[in-house]
Amino acid sequence: MKQTVKILHIGAGERSKTLYFPVYRELQRRGLLQISGVYTRDAKRQGEVQAAGFPLATDWRQPLQAAKIDAVVVVVPPEQMTLVIESLLEFKRPILHETPLGRPVGKATALIKKIRAAGVPVCTAEHQLFYPIEQLKHALIAAGHLGEVRYAENHHHSYAYHGIAKLRRYLGPVQPIALRSLKAPQPDATSVGHTWFKFTADRHAWMVFGAASKKWPQLPPL
Repeated sequence: MKQTVKILHIGAGERSKTLYFPVYRELQRRGLLQISGVYTRDAKRQGEVQAAGFPLATDWRQPLQAAKIDAVVVVVPPEQMTLVIESLLEFKRPILHETPLGRPVGKATALIKKIRAAGVPVCTAEHQLFYPIEQLKHALIAAGHLGEVRYAENHHHSYAYHGIAKLRRYLGPVQPIALRSLKAPQPDATSVGHTWFKFTADRHAWMVFGAASKKWPQLPPL
């Protein structure tokens, strides 16, 4: 039996319009999702939300208090993210938020402590650790099929923090101690970054960051 998830969406900027709203429309068409309200303070964007066919929430607290909301999606500028998430914690709904959780790091760390104390499930959108291929890798490592993993490497194409998060998950509960990075030229005049990491527990990693040159020889898939 299909279950319809009721969502409150906060934010109506370009990322909401280009990435989230099209997905919402398709999931609503399939009967899997119901957008109970989209909240934005911007008058122009309020009109755009209504023109897109989504219900407008003039006060984001009202749907949480008056209707059954299963989860909240937050897509606001980085400087607003921490305050919005902190304000939502009292309503005890799962939260999916855009990156970053907060700036600077100290503010994000303080918010994480509040999230844990509140016991509210909070997840970062685009979190590549949850991709099926990454789940498979984690399962293989956890089952011991690769033995004790002390070194890992990857070639990551965009947003380096995702690549670093993957490396750390391969190696277990470790903390970075040192790193060394350099840029290497490619045949098409672009460059990629090479970073070597040293972690606690004598773990090490290497990450190549950036799109590979189309002029390199194309190797067949493994």
